[in-house]
Amino acid sequence: MIMNTSLLGRSFQIKHGDITIQAYEKGQGEPIVFVHGFPDSANAWRHQIGPFVNAGYRVITLDMRGYGKTSKPIEKQYYHITMLASDVKAVIDHLDIEKAHIVGHDWGAAVSWAFAGIYPQATKSLTAISVGHPFGLLSMPDIAQREMSWYFFFFQLPMAQDLLAADEWKLFREWTRNHPEWEHWKDVFKAGGDIIPGLNWYRNALNLKSPMKAEDLGLVQAPCLGIWSEHDHYLGEKQMKDSVHFIGENASFEFACVNDATHWVQLDKPAEINELILQFTTKHR
Repeated sequence: MIMNTSLLGRSFQIKHGDITIQAYEKGQGEPIVFVHGFPDSANAWRHQIGPFVNAGYRVITLDMRGYGKTSKPIEKQYYHITMLASDVKAVIDHLDIEKAHIVGHDWGAAVSWAFAGIYPQATKSLTAISVGHPFGLLSMPDIAQREMSWYFFFFQLPMAQDLLAADEWKLFREWTRNHPEWEHWKDVFKAGGDIIPGLNWYRNALNLKSPMKAEDLGLVQAPCLGIWSEHDHYLGEKQMKDSVHFIGENASFEFACVNDATHWVQLDKPAEINELILQFTTKHR
């Protein structure tokens, strides 16, 4: 699968501290920002862009730091969740957007939870796909989630990148459960020369020298929709539903389950995901 950047819209870059961020914009109307996770790029949202533009939204996507055409620091300290949230804020500030709907998947969902807590004035609504609030997930709420999260600890190993890439990326393919997208992800990592920046998101999350703190993230004050997929091999339903404990008094939380879909549900069931998000954001326009 070859990435067609024209689908993403107008391409632009901004400087944010030492980072150069690659971002895209398409359409006019209500701003909505899509934030990807591991092992993706803005291309992960290619099935969402057209439908949301047609529905009257101004769609913004970006390659998060460590991915795509955005800077890829090799040291894990540059991937603290507050830094990642500030990258998203830098993009919407560059576009003079005061308030936007925020949609995130995987690590992008974790960043979106952080964004909504840190920048409540900039968050119209939050849709988190697959990953619940970071503190709900990192608490490993039950034994099922601990077993599913084995890779989180495996990625801490210094040789994890070598093991994933060995034998033509056999372990990486197995880890993705041979998802149809896996060869694209592999090719992107090979072309970039390194998977370490992507792994740094996991490595920083367990960095005891700079841990995530509740006071850094705050409580989410916006309407929230949590979407979980039936065949997610990495994340259980409970960690998403537990997100209700991290929202403020004036916020709300809704939960939706998509059947017969893997972790990458926006690729597996784009029409269903688009409808869920559209219904939710339309209520909060």
